[in-house]
Amino acid sequence: MSHPNFFQLINIFSEQEIIGLQEYIDTSLVKDGCGMQLLLKEVLILLKKKSLEDHWKEVLGKKLYPKTTNCIEKLDKKMSALKKYAEQYLVICHLQKNPHTTKPLLLELLQQRSADKPYFNVFAERENYLHQGVKDIHYYQQLFLLHHQLHLHPKLPAFSQKDIHAEQVMNALDASFVLAKLRYSCELYAKATVYNKRSNIQLLDEAQKLAVSDWGAINPLFKIYSQLLHFHQSSTDYVCGFGELIQLIIKHLGSISKDEQIFLFFNLLNLASWRKRAHVFGFDKILYDLYAVGEEYDLFLQNKVFIDTLFINIIISKGAFNEIEEAKAFIDRYADYLTCEVREVAICLSESYLHFFQEEYQEAIVLLTGFTSFKDTYYNRSTILLISCYVGLYHQQGSKPNELDKVLSNFQRHLSRLSNKNTINADRLKSYKHFIKLVKGINMYILRYAGMWGIEAVQKKKLLDKLNKLQPIVNYDWLYKMITQL
Repeated sequence: MSHPNFFQLINIFSEQEIIGLQEYIDTSLVKDGCGMQLLLKEVLILLKKKSLEDHWKEVLGKKLYPKTTNCIEKLDKKMSALKKYAEQYLVICHLQKNPHTTKPLLLELLQQRSADKPYFNVFAERENYLHQGVKDIHYYQQLFLLHHQLHLHPKLPAFSQKDIHAEQVMNALDASFVLAKLRYSCELYAKATVYNKRSNIQLLDEAQKLAVSDWGAINPLFKIYSQLLHFHQSSTDYVCGFGELIQLIIKHLGSISKDEQIFLFFNLLNLASWRKRAHVFGFDKILYDLYAVGEEYDLFLQNKVFIDTLFINIIISKGAFNEIEEAKAFIDRYADYLTCEVREVAICLSESYLHFFQEEYQEAIVLLTGFTSFKDTYYNRSTILLISCYVGLYHQQGSKPNELDKVLSNFQRHLSRLSNKNTINADRLKSYKHFIKLVKGINMYILRYAGMWGIEAVQKKKLLDKLNKLQPIVNYDWLYKMITQL
């Protein structure tokens, strides 16, 4: 589609904003307002259609400009102009809702026009506004820019005052730098864990030293980021220390911006999830408690969308702690916040997990095998769950499901393809392969040794030893439970 950016732009307008855009086009600020109005009307009609005709531009061009020979070229120019006006109107809407954002631009204009008294009045308003808000990265960045602009003002009196003011500028710059360095270092360490690739982070030691100095007493965010980074950098697995960090964040949540709250929350989730996957005692409960914090403080939704993988992980956590009814209620509360592309599959997988935790293996198998859209992100997870259900059913009934060997073979071939294409993390690949080995060992045990007194205990110990040796491994808790129940 030509002009895809324009159509995407108009699509994000609310009904009220569309009305406002139409009124804006009617003003003297818009050249050829009547022509723009007519074009916008036709564009809105096009957007209501599920799909556009192949020759929509020719049809629309001839309709709007029947007397013009190069009607498509004229349509392109008019649509580009309309896009510019739509962008202008979006900015106007933002400025109306957030009047404080006009101040930096207003200060620049006042300085250019040598309007000194209005300049210093607006400066005081802007500085007061910043001091009243949360003291996060954006606060220090904006404070630095504000004082940097003032420092360059020709009417800032006397060198002595300039020297004093230079320290204020430097302090704001240092604080902004340290917080930004700590935050983005946390991101880099998190990505390094996923992709096994470490980054060389310059000046990080200096930033950490400043964060744990007197700054931490002035603003708790320095201490929070310093401790968070410590957990990223080290293999420290103390549940108590992690719990203290969570409580520190909760204590100061009211003085932290929403953006910062969500960033910290998801960092904690990632750290706790990695330690749980490493079978560090207590982190399953830490995750469970973190999910409760996320719901209490409304940290799940990003742009009113619930991330599907997080949604499923919460259901798994509740199911593991036998909170089945609460998990079902959670699905009802938040399912509508999943995007339509993933909603059905996420709910199906979530409900399958709930059946699994209740040892209703047949019901879970029916759901999993009846759904044909488990691809990409979900395929590995749903297959692991399906294999676990078949093994659980084998243990319950004593007869091996015919489908189990086929699912295992298909999954092994799938992993080989991912490995050959180098499209899977090495540790994750190992965890899947180790899972398959343990599953085959459990199947062999049920087939050969179940009920054989004496030999049974020896073989069970061998399975447990293999479970602890084969690391990393996915679904560790379930494998341990299954082996001990054999």
